[in-house]
Order: sequence, then structure tokens, then C-alpha cells
Amino acid sequence: MSGVESLRVGVGMISRGEVGLIVATVGLQEGFIDGRVFTAVVLMVFVTTLVTPFLLRWVFSSNKQTLEDVVATKELADGHELTGTGDR
Repeated sequence: MSGVESLRVGVGMISRGEVGLIVATVGLQEGFIDGRVFTAVVLMVFVTTLVTPFLLRWVFSSNKQTLEDVVATKELADGHELTGTGDR
């Protein structure tokens, strides 16, 4: 899978908040987390749910070269070398 394809899949996986809400609710009911942590989880689910459609539109409509530059910059910042397998 190319870097651009990986970015698209990753952005698509951002907004999976329903599972987080279920786990946070169970954690709150069982006393594993307090109200502050639960509130933080709810806020993060809300924010990621709002942001994801905009990011998806960007990664699927952007110039492929621009996305490849983003992926390459991220790989270099993380200390990974480009694989040279056609990812770029």
C-alpha cells in the first residue's frame, strides 16, 4: 500500500467514536474512569467526528503530489527512510 493510500485509510479510521463512547460509558459505570476522563473522551469523539469529513475531502481531492509530499515529510520526520517501492 502506498503512503498516500495509507494516509487515506488512516484518515478514514479517525472517526470511530461510537466504540470509544461505549467503552468510556462502561468505564465510568464500573468506576475505572472518573467524570473528567469521560468528558475528555466525549469531547474528543465530538471533535474527531466534526473534523473527519473535512480531512477525508482533502485527502481524496488533493493533488496526489501534495499528498505524497505530506507522507514523505512525515516519514522523514519520524526517522523512516522512504521504501523506494513506488510509494512516492
